[in-house]
Amino acid sequence: MSGSPKYQWFSLSQQTERRLRHRRRQLMEDARRRAAERARRAAERARREAEERARRKAEERERRKAEVLAAIAAQRERCSAMTEDPSIGRWVSAQLAAQRTELDNAERELAQGQVAAAQARVERIKAELDAAYAAAGEAQLQEDRRQYVVNSLLDVFAELGFTLDGGIRLERADDPRSALMFQVRRLSGEAIAVSVPQDLRDRVWYDIAGLPRREHIAADGTLATSCDEAEAEISRMRALLAQQGVLAGELLWEGRDPDRPAPTALTLPTSAQATQEAQS
Repeated sequence: MSGSPKYQWFSLSQQTERRLRHRRRQLMEDARRRAAERARRAAERARREAEERARRKAEERERRKAEVLAAIAAQRERCSAMTEDPSIGRWVSAQLAAQRTELDNAERELAQGQVAAAQARVERIKAELDAAYAAAGEAQLQEDRRQYVVNSLLDVFAELGFTLDGGIRLERADDPRSALMFQVRRLSGEAIAVSVPQDLRDRVWYDIAGLPRREHIAADGTLATSCDEAEAEISRMRALLAQQGVLAGELLWEGRDPDRPAPTALTLPTSAQATQEAQS
């Protein structure tokens, strides 16, 4: 058998061929079924994962919506409390009304599904209410200072023989920041009307009646006005106010002669002395 390579052909009988083909078809069908099952399981898994993501997303959206709704309710209650508090509401009423409108807008956005927009609006509202609260606190502190000054003035005027003529009123009834105005009077006829601003850095005005005023030519040739009795009253009043912790500045008026020295404070009658003099 040595020498050149030998070879031969093989073939299968028809029965063997059919048997092999049938086996191959079974194996391929099994492979197809396994692939189809894997595909089905993968699709089912993907569907469940998508549904879970959607569920979690919906839950998160509802959770955020509930949180924003709770925040709106909290800020609305805060707004109501600030409005009802007399030391806050009267100073920032316009700001509070504006924020109530903004809360209504946030609720509408939430109802339309605009959760992020509503949440952002509520954050702005909270910041605005914080600012309003701070502004109201400062305004009320100014009012506390003013009330202390007004009460001190009334005490001092009473010591100087004056009584309150009428009540104390705001210059503009609808504006608590407008000046507080009152008038005091003696039985002998002298009267002083006073206007006290809320911000004490502004001027406190006096309108004095019943005391003589004089005119003279000032050093610069202009016509100047003086009222020694009124200046003496105010000078004594300043000293009495200082005893109560209220520091009053220099008395100024239109037409005052800057070169003329202020008169020495007079010893003014007390309330009882003024009453006796008026009756004598």
